[in-house]
Amino acid sequence: IGRANQELGQLVKLRKAAEAFAFAARMKEEGIRPNAVTYDFLLESCRDAALADEAWAVFEDMLAVGILPTRSTFHHLLHVR
Repeated sequence: IGRANQELGQLVKLRKAAEAFAFAARMKEEGIRPNAVTYDFLLESCRDAALADEAWAVFEDMLAVGILPTRSTFHHLLHVR
């Protein structure tokens, strides 16, 4: 998961939201379970791209799979436009 999160973080840093979501989907398809870092990266991407609806969908998925939100989670949700 560490290497996958690093790659995901790079996509987020480059502000490539579509690619970040596609990469996260591939992670799940390959059996790599996302963790809080994964979800926080996706929420950061939503924040940067002003994808409010998608941010809440990510948050709901995070809760559904039993991942507890972090301070970063709430920070990104509060700042998404």
